[in-house]
Amino acid sequence: MKISTKVAFGFAGLILLLVAILGYRMVLMSQVQDVLRRLGATNFRASLVALQMIQDLSQVDEFTRKSFVTGGDPDYLEQAKRMRESFERGLTEIRGTPLTSAEEEEVAGLARLWTRFKSLPELPTQEGEFQEQIAALENVRAQTQVVIRVTREAITTQVEESAESARRADRVSLGTALLALAVALIGAVWVVRSIARPLRKLTAGTRAVAAGEVAHQIAVEGDDELSQLAADFNAMTSRLGELDQMKRDFVAHASHELKTPLASMQETLRLMLDGLPGPLNEQ
Repeated sequence: MKISTKVAFGFAGLILLLVAILGYRMVLMSQVQDVLRRLGATNFRASLVALQMIQDLSQVDEFTRKSFVTGGDPDYLEQAKRMRESFERGLTEIRGTPLTSAEEEEVAGLARLWTRFKSLPELPTQEGEFQEQIAALENVRAQTQVVIRVTREAITTQVEESAESARRADRVSLGTALLALAVALIGAVWVVRSIARPLRKLTAGTRAVAAGEVAHQIAVEGDDELSQLAADFNAMTSRLGELDQMKRDFVAHASHELKTPLASMQETLRLMLDGLPGPLNEQ
């Protein structure tokens, strides 16, 4: 594998990890935004409507009592009717809002109690009818309080889920960042080792050639650029070895060719100096 390919793979791995972190964070942020959107669009609105319904019930109770005491005053009856209509609009709005299963159950119970209250006469004429109407109204009020409580619990649950999603995102981001750091370190060590080992071998080979080992060879491993450089170094030292051997052969041959006539010349001169051919003269 080429060095450039190794480096590219290392950076590609880091980029993929960073993209994964970013994508996961975006997904969790989308989930948090969805939770906040649901809180704003449903739960908070349902809670506010339920609070308004409590006020409407208080007005219904007040005007119902006044109308009964005054023997059916038309103004009080009209006020009570308007408050009933306001409460019923709020109940309809809550029932049309996306709710949790617990909220739907309590709202259905509230609707049943309200239907029971509406079935009673608007203007009770006897004390027993009046007390029954007030008791039914109290049941509606108590169930409305239960709806408010359940709605608040749903809000709390969704807020906790949002916070847990944020904490989970932090944990995953930290873990992925540590993983990216580990991968970066491993990749860096891998790339550095893949470069440093061949360079050490090339350095040792160069020093060996400088010391006179012209035929020194380096073990070639892999197929990257440094391995090709080592192969070229081996080819160079092989050629240097051949040239050195040629030089040695030439010197040996020349020495041999020169020694034979020189030995003959030396022997002839020795014989002449010994006077074997006769006395020496100027010639």
